[in-house]
Amino acid sequence: MNLISKTELESKNNLFQTLTTVIKKYVSFHLNNLRIRFPNQQNAFLLDTVGFISNLPHELVESFKATLEEIFTADILLHIIDISNPQYEFQKEIVYKVLDEIYPKDYNYKTKIIEVWNKIDLLNNSSFDVQENMNKSEYSVVPISATKKINIQMLYEEITNKLNKDQGKILRKLSVSFEEFDKTLKWMKE
Repeated sequence: MNLISKTELESKNNLFQTLTTVIKKYVSFHLNNLRIRFPNQQNAFLLDTVGFISNLPHELVESFKATLEEIFTADILLHIIDISNPQYEFQKEIVYKVLDEIYPKDYNYKTKIIEVWNKIDLLNNSSFDVQENMNKSEYSVVPISATKKINIQMLYEEITNKLNKDQGKILRKLSVSFEEFDKTLKWMKE
C-alpha cells in the first residue's frame, strides 16, 4: 500500500493493529496520499482492510466483518498474498471462505479479485514455479516484490485493464497532427 500510494503508513506484524480501515484513520489528513493515479490518468482510492485470521473467536467475528463493509462497493479487490509463506494456500482458503460468508450468495465477487503475490524475490531458491501456479489460478494474478519494486507496472496495468473491462472502456490510440491538436482536444472534451 505504501508503494502504490506513495505514503508511509504504519506497518507492523501485529495480529490486531487496527480494526478500522486505513481510509477512516487517514481521511481527514492524508486523503490525497491514498488517491492514486494510473498511467491512463484514471484515479482510484486505495483502502486497506484488516488481515484474515483463522479460528477467530466467535465474539470477534462480527467486528471483523464490520471492517470489511467497504469491499461491497469496491470495483476491484486486491488480495495481497505473501507467496513466500509456506502456508499461503491455507491463508488463501481462509480469505475466500470469509468472503463467501459475507457476500450475498447471488453475487459473484470473484470477478473483482486480483491476487497480488508479494515477495517473489524470496522464491529464488524454492521449487515454487510462479508461472505454473499462475496458470492454475482462477483469478488474475500479478507476482510482485513491493520492497524490490518488481512488476509494479504490471500490477498497475492489470488494475487498469480490469477497471476498463468492468466499466466497458476501450483504450484507443489517436494520432493527431500538430495543426489539428487543438480542434481534436476540444472535440474529445465535448
